[in-house]
Amino acid sequence: MKTRHALFIFVLLPAFVLNDVQALEASRDKKTIEIGPETVKKGMPSYAYDFKRLVREAEKNIGKVNRELEAKEKEKSAKEHFERGKRLYESGKPDEAEKEWQKTLKLTKDPRIRKYIRQTEKKERQERHRQKK
Repeated sequence: MKTRHALFIFVLLPAFVLNDVQALEASRDKKTIEIGPETVKKGMPSYAYDFKRLVREAEKNIGKVNRELEAKEKEKSAKEHFERGKRLYESGKPDEAEKEWQKTLKLTKDPRIRKYIRQTEKKERQERHRQKK
């Protein structure tokens, strides 16, 4: 990027400024030099495009990071519900554990957790069925 700036400043900009030689000669008595907007537009369109492209890429990356953060927060919340459900189940409260695990299933995509919950729920149903006999 630095070489592009150097190329613009030392090669391209003087070439564009030379197009305004008449304006320079007319303003010789003045202490300031005026460069017309046309001259700037001629030299700047690629930089404006590059900047716009960089902004679009940055916005896409920010969106991607936000989605990843949201997914991590969901997984963290799912694990908390899962652990809470596991503790409830181990302390003999399967109905409350099931409620926590349902919350977990809504939040997680982790196949190991989903499989564990389904197996535990199946085991609990079988145990309840045996107790009824």
